[in-house]
Amino acid sequence: MAPPTPDIFFDYEHFTLMSLERIVPVGETEYIGEMKATLLSIECYAKGFVAVMLIESPWQRPDSTVSRTNWEPPPLLRGGLTIGVLVDDRGNRYSGRQRAGSGGGQGDGAIALRNVYCFAPALAPDARSLTFTFALLNDVAYDRQGAPVWNSEQVLGGPSTAQYSLA
Repeated sequence: MAPPTPDIFFDYEHFTLMSLERIVPVGETEYIGEMKATLLSIECYAKGFVAVMLIESPWQRPDSTVSRTNWEPPPLLRGGLTIGVLVDDRGNRYSGRQRAGSGGGQGDGAIALRNVYCFAPALAPDARSLTFTFALLNDVAYDRQGAPVWNSEQVLGGPSTAQYSLA
């Protein structure tokens, strides 16, 4: 029987992630609409793991007419790329949320964000792939089980899935 999924609000111990056990380099890119999501690495800890991702997106669509008076930020800056579901190839489901992020505009007119997502419980040692379900959301809330809660008006894009190999 699998251990219960930790409550990310009341069981913070699972998300302090001490005792690094291994780092899995991944370096795979999947497309989510116009965005590129590159899973750079997985950091495995005793009680959870961290997914380090590079998210790239065009600043504006090529057909957009932008001026000082009709400017609108791109979807990636209006909402957060939220992982709604994370499952490995063995059927294990993980709870998590974004822990940190940095980045911004690039000189070529694109946006690049480096996001860190924290998950629990620990990654199964025999997992060979991870499937992420993403949605680009505005104003995300979370339920007691750590799952993102939103309505259709908050969805700016998705949901979309991306699978990454860990082998």
